[in-house]
Amino acid sequence: ALHSGAALSHSSAEARSAMRGAQRLRKVSGLPSECSACGGPGVPNPFVPTREYCGDRYSECKCCRATVQSKLAGVCNQFRGHGSCIDGIKAAIAKKKANCAHQQRIDDYNKAQRQQAIDDAMGLARANATSDASLGPFDNDCASWQDPSCHEYDALCKPSYGCNRQLWKDMKNWDGVKSWYGMYVNTPCFR
Repeated sequence: ALHSGAALSHSSAEARSAMRGAQRLRKVSGLPSECSACGGPGVPNPFVPTREYCGDRYSECKCCRATVQSKLAGVCNQFRGHGSCIDGIKAAIAKKKANCAHQQRIDDYNKAQRQQAIDDAMGLARANATSDASLGPFDNDCASWQDPSCHEYDALCKPSYGCNRQLWKDMKNWDGVKSWYGMYVNTPCFR
């Protein structure tokens, strides 16, 4: 009977050890992906002696901690002077937004200046278009001193409605449209 009791207690100890191993197997740590290089191959073996198992887990923990601290230092060193790392990052985001808003104001100002220059040029063109001056690509042909001269050919040379003047207006309009279309095509979309 004594022999069977000893056998019973020995088998109980084995059962408890197996149960602890199964419990350990269920407690596989949820380490962050940054620590993937710290773990051993696959799932830790819960059936090795407790001291060895815990030593392996401790080594994995130290490795992961060192990795995470290194990652933290790498990022947080860029954002010092604001209390915490997160406060520093928040301050950097606010500064970046302010810089972006400032750059957008500069871009808007420059765009307005370009528009004003174009408007001024177009205003000059409109002012010239309403005068009686003969401007256009056929000015030489419409000159009275030219031989032969189309000066008397009103459909071509009349300053108020002749084709020479109308073509000049169309060319100026096209130059403006072409310039604006070029700006449209080449404007990056940052907003």
